[in-house]
This record gives sequence, C-alpha cells and structure tokens, in this order.
Amino acid sequence: MIYIKNHVTIKSFEDWKLAFEKKNGRKPTYDDFRNHERVKLKNHMLKEQKFICGYCCKAIEYNTSHFEHLKPRSKFEGETLDYDNIILSCNGYLEEKENCGHFKGNWYDPELFISPLMPNCDSVFEYFENGEICGKGNTAASTTISILKLDSPLLNRARNAAIMVSGYFDDDFEENIEDYIAYYENPANGQLQPFCNAILGVMKDAL
Repeated sequence: MIYIKNHVTIKSFEDWKLAFEKKNGRKPTYDDFRNHERVKLKNHMLKEQKFICGYCCKAIEYNTSHFEHLKPRSKFEGETLDYDNIILSCNGYLEEKENCGHFKGNWYDPELFISPLMPNCDSVFEYFENGEICGKGNTAASTTISILKLDSPLLNRARNAAIMVSGYFDDDFEENIEDYIAYYENPANGQLQPFCNAILGVMKDAL
C-alpha cells in the first residue's frame, strides 16, 4: 500500500451532484451515478493513483479496476458519492475478486483498517525479499492484510518477481541505492511501477 497523495475530486463530478440535488430535491446515490460521469471520474482517479491499485499496487487500467468504497455502500448509503470515500481497486490478481476491494466486501472497522488515504500508511507494513508482507506488530495493519488478502500466495509471488528484477540484487545496488529508490518513488509517464510498495520497502530497509 502507498499513500494516495493529492486525493482531489474533479469539478464536473461535484457539479453533477449539485445539479442532481437541485433537480431531484435529494442527494444522488451510487445508483444514480451515470455512466458518462463514471467514465470521467474513473479516468481522473487512474491518473491520480498513477495506474496502480490503491491496496496491493498491482497495475490497473480502466477495465481492470473498480470504484472501491472504503466505507461500504450497504452500511453508509449517504457517503457512497463522497470523494474521500472512494479509491480505485484492482479486481483481484487474476481478475477473479480474490483479493483487495471485492474480497473485502462489506467489512469496515475504522479502528482496524489502514486506508491508502492515510498519510504514512505504508510505514505500518513490512515487505520481504520473497514477496511476503506483515504488519510490523500493528494490529490494524495485520487485520487489513487479512481483510484484503494481501498475503495471498499469488501476490507474494508477484511481489517477489517484481523485487527480483528491480535491481535490488544487482552487484551495484548499494552503490546506486538512492537512484533506485528515486526511480520507484517517481512515476514514469504518469505511472508508478507495479508493486513499487514492496520494492521500496525492501530497498529502504537496506539503507
């Protein structure tokens, strides 16, 4: 997980909500969310998240992601269109809803959930060379890993593969460690590298 910086809504989305309320005498719900508005908002959020899942940091595109409500729609109907309650999540590593937002479902506990909208959210997770993840003894982090299934064998292998080709095992890694970290912290052409969270985690631990 990496902090989603500058999580800022777009004017067209807020204008649509205001216009809907003025016309219908009530605030819109997620079911009122029109397709063309969804397209505009989703494209904005993809750029905002640098084309990675808000939870596992897998690479995502328009058709391989979904609007994820941090507070579930079924329990917080009045907040389904609050921008601060929405991120983009992948649809599972194999697109089968086996981790992240779809796997989380309707679960929510503000005391036990780490959100990518929390500054320094990545600091409570620890990554290992083999791709495994743990919560650094933090109960909320450990619960979040379990609820999102961030420790699945598939994600562990994917993170390990990303670390293997990252330069972490290169002979000149220690000599160029700051350059490697800068590369994975900064988007190239507006995109972060998949699983940059795990790569940065092991690299920074090596400092």
